[in-house]
Amino acid sequence: MTSILLILLLVITVTGMFQELSDLQNLHRFLEGLQGSSSLAVKSRSRRELICGRRLSKTVTNLCVEMNPQKEEDIATKCCKNKGCSREYIKSIMCPDE
Repeated sequence: MTSILLILLLVITVTGMFQELSDLQNLHRFLEGLQGSSSLAVKSRSRRELICGRRLSKTVTNLCVEMNPQKEEDIATKCCKNKGCSREYIKSIMCPDE
């Protein structure tokens, strides 16, 4: 009688382990699917940030070795008050030769 109970306990334990293994495999597949999904992917987009005052002058100084503006354009107004401007825009106006 004792041996039957031990075998029954062993069968229940092994069955439970296989069930947990199956659950882990399903969870792993689910997580792999999420990892590959585009909903969690980081979207790359150019940010238009407002660059004003000292930050604008530091940005110009960092971008340009020698300032040689070809156009008379007010980048402070465009970069600070409007929708912002990119570093490429600042470089094209303030140091187009670089």
